[in-house]
Amino acid sequence: LVLLIIVNRYFTGSWNILKYCEGQDGRPSTSKFQFFLFTFIFFFGFVAIHVYHWIHTGTLVLLQDIPKPLLLAMGMSATTAVGSKGITVSYINSGKIVKKDSTPDQTSFSSLLNDDGNDMDFSKFQMLGWTILAGIIYIIGIFQNIQTDKFAFPDINPALVVLMGIGQGTYLGKKLVTTGAPRLSGLTKLATTTIGIDISIKGDSLGDGAGDQITLNGIPMPNQITSTWNDDQIDFTLPLIDPTGKRYQTGQVINIGVIVNGVQSANTIPFTWV
Repeated sequence: LVLLIIVNRYFTGSWNILKYCEGQDGRPSTSKFQFFLFTFIFFFGFVAIHVYHWIHTGTLVLLQDIPKPLLLAMGMSATTAVGSKGITVSYINSGKIVKKDSTPDQTSFSSLLNDDGNDMDFSKFQMLGWTILAGIIYIIGIFQNIQTDKFAFPDINPALVVLMGIGQGTYLGKKLVTTGAPRLSGLTKLATTTIGIDISIKGDSLGDGAGDQITLNGIPMPNQITSTWNDDQIDFTLPLIDPTGKRYQTGQVINIGVIVNGVQSANTIPFTWV
């Protein structure tokens, strides 16, 4: 680990190797973290066994008999990381989700167990739980082999590998089928004021407004003013100036949407400036 940190410092100028576990939005990525964790454990075991063999025999022989369950666990870990990245990139490119920059409370490693809305995600908990348990058992096996002068990779119980696979499959399945896209169903003009037009939009899965955004023609509205924001209704003030700094003109059509927990609304509702 120390060597890895030093190498990272030399090439990147940073001591923080956990930056490699961050996602596009700056939050810790659960799939990257479990891959990083399992890769480090395997690398640690490889080095520890070979160094111990060299100290006690004076020779360095590369062990080639790697247990199949261990290879399977490594393969599943890598597949989960790559699959998760592919799903996220696909959703971003199709506009199903929008990755907002992380807030300070989302950059801690508690985010490894939380979704984009900062709520507990039990699929992440299950996947990390089995991965960490397998890692602990594997490290114990390494020290047991060293203590008994057994120069071989410890095995992982096949049942534990199956449980890891179930956890990782559940994580990918949930990520694949649930985007939680909010949907707008109606728009009502409430009043015209000196700072803009008060508007009420209705819909489903609109969240609670914490970190969420209203979009105007696809651009998040800066300094949004809302009086109501709940799961089925948002009351806000449409300002006189659009997000690009231009004043709205009579007859101009504005497509209003929302971004909730990083997920773009499935539709927008047009509003004509009057």
